[in-house]
Amino acid sequence: MTRSHNIQASREVMKRLSWLRWLAIFLQIIAIVLAFSLLPMNIAATPLLAIVAFLAFFNLVVWLRLKRAFRVTDLEIMLHLVIDSMALTALLYFAGGSTNPFVSLLLVPVVLAAAYLRGIYVFWVLLSCALLYTFLMTNFLPLPPVGERFGGDFMVHIYGMWGTFILSALVGAILVYSLSRTGRERDRQLAEMQQRVLRNEHIVSVGAMAAGTAHELNTPLSTIAMLAEEIELQAQADKQVCEDAREIGLQIDHCKERLQRLQQAAEMARGNGGKQMPLDDALLSIIRAWSALRSEIELTKSFQLGEAPMIYEKHALSLILMNLLNNAADASLENGSSRISISGRTDGDDLFIIIEDYGKGLSEEQGALAGKVSFSTKEAGLGLGLILSNATLEQLRGELRLERMPNGGTATHVRIPLDSLTTNETIG
Repeated sequence: MTRSHNIQASREVMKRLSWLRWLAIFLQIIAIVLAFSLLPMNIAATPLLAIVAFLAFFNLVVWLRLKRAFRVTDLEIMLHLVIDSMALTALLYFAGGSTNPFVSLLLVPVVLAAAYLRGIYVFWVLLSCALLYTFLMTNFLPLPPVGERFGGDFMVHIYGMWGTFILSALVGAILVYSLSRTGRERDRQLAEMQQRVLRNEHIVSVGAMAAGTAHELNTPLSTIAMLAEEIELQAQADKQVCEDAREIGLQIDHCKERLQRLQQAAEMARGNGGKQMPLDDALLSIIRAWSALRSEIELTKSFQLGEAPMIYEKHALSLILMNLLNNAADASLENGSSRISISGRTDGDDLFIIIEDYGKGLSEEQGALAGKVSFSTKEAGLGLGLILSNATLEQLRGELRLERMPNGGTATHVRIPLDSLTTNETIG
C-alpha cells in the first residue's frame, strides 16, 4: 500500500513539473518576442529559440514517458530540475547573465526540490543552481543599453525584478496549493483507512465469535434432536405431541443447516484462491448453491458476459453474492413476495452485477449507511450481511451501491474489477 502510494505520488510530482515547464516555455517565448520587439538586441534570436525548442521537445518526451507505467524515482525528478536550471542558465547567458533580474528564477528549482525530494537530492539541486549562478557571474553576453526609452537601464532592471516577483509568486502559490491539497487528500485517505481498519476489526471479532458459537451449538442441538425423537416415539398416542416433536426436529435441522453455512463461510474466508473456471460457470455455480438453500425463492437470472474470462474460484465472490442474495430474498419475503432477480455484465475491465428485490425498499439515509454501519431493516436482523459484503468488496477493490427502485424495492449494484478475480492472490 505504501509503496504503490509513493509511486503514484512521484508520478504526480512529475506531472506537476511538466505543467510548470509548459508554463515556463510559454512565458519564455513571450519574453523573447517582447525583448526583440522593444529592445535593440545585439544578439541573434536563433540560440534563444533553439534552447526553448529543446526544452519543449524534452517536455514532450516527459509527457509521453508519463503515459507508460514506469516508476518515477527521486533521481529522475532531480535530473529534470537540473536540466530546467541549465536551460534557464543558457537563456540567461545570452541575455545579461547575473545582471538579468530573471536570474533569481534559479531559486525556483531549489524550492521545488525542497518540497518534493529527499535531502540528498535537494543538496545536489542546490549545488547545481549555485554553480550555474556562479558561472553566470563572469560568463554572459551583456544586454544592450536601452537609453531613456524606458526610463533608463535601472528602470528596465526594476521592471525585470517586478516580473521575477510575479513569476516567483505564481510558482509559489501553485506549489503551496498543490502541497496543501495533497495533505488534505492524504488526511482524508488516512481517515478512511482508520475507519476501514476499525470496521474490519469489528468484522473479525464478530466472525470469530460466530465461528466459536457455531461450534458450541452443535452439541446442544444434537441433544435436543435426540430428545425430540424420544418424545415422538413415547407419545405416539398423542397426535399433537408427535407433531410438535416433528416440528422441533425440523427446526433443529434448519438450525444445523444455518450453522453449517456459517462454518463454510468461515472456511471460505480463510483464502480466496482456487481452481480456474470461466466467469459464467462460477456465477452459475454460486447461484445454484444458493438456490438449493433458498428453494422458497423464485430467482430470475440474466447474464451478458461476452467472452467470459477465466477466473479463480473466489471464495470472496461467493461470500458477497450469498449475503446480497439472502438480503434480497429476506426483503422480498417480508413484503409478501418470493421473487428476486440477478443480472450481470462485463464492461471493459469490470464486472457489474445488479440484484433486485421486491421489498419495501430503503430510505436515502439507509442507502447511504448501508455497508458502513451495522443496522438492519429486519426485526431479527443484525445488519452484518452488507458490512461483510462491503468489506470483502473493498478488498477486491470493488464498490457496493444501493438505490430505491420505482416499485419500492431495492437494487443492489456491485462493481468488481476483473483483474481482482483473474489473479490468484490472497485478499488483504
